[in-house]
Amino acid sequence: MMSYEEFTQKEAVLENAPRAEREKFYVDILEKETGKTDVRMMAYFHASLLHYREGDFRAAREILEPFVIDYQSYAYRPEIIACFNLMGVAAYCECAYALARFYIREGLKIAREHKEASRYSYEYNNLAVTYLAQRDYEKALDAIREAEQNLPQSDKKCTPTSTATWPRSAAMWAIWTKPAPR
Repeated sequence: MMSYEEFTQKEAVLENAPRAEREKFYVDILEKETGKTDVRMMAYFHASLLHYREGDFRAAREILEPFVIDYQSYAYRPEIIACFNLMGVAAYCECAYALARFYIREGLKIAREHKEASRYSYEYNNLAVTYLAQRDYEKALDAIREAEQNLPQSDKKCTPTSTATWPRSAAMWAIWTKPAPR
């Protein structure tokens, strides 16, 4: 059984390895690591992320779905929230906006249960983007206001130039304040 530290070290070594090698690493873990461990959870997440980054959003969701369905059987780690967010973003990329919101809201619920305030702005921002895609500007505006309200509690890495919240917020405001066509 691999420890979480061993997993992160091996993953760092494989960061620039060919995709097939990285995918094999995750598949091997999922086959061998049958317990509900942090390593198994992270293998689900990173295997899914490989497909997401290549634009195969359905495969990303299919890989992560068994974990998301059974996440309560795992010990809590903040990365669980990232798993739900990835499911939501992948669904968004397939234009399944209601499904995207379901996963994003579940991630937000888990973040609140565990007082992970640093995650709130990300989740609200992603909700806003789903509403924006459907031209539900009032709900998008409410969500982006929540995102901005929670931004000070966000991760220290979160700055106006490094987070997607600000550009999306700016785009949201530009659309919101744009005069209606005549």
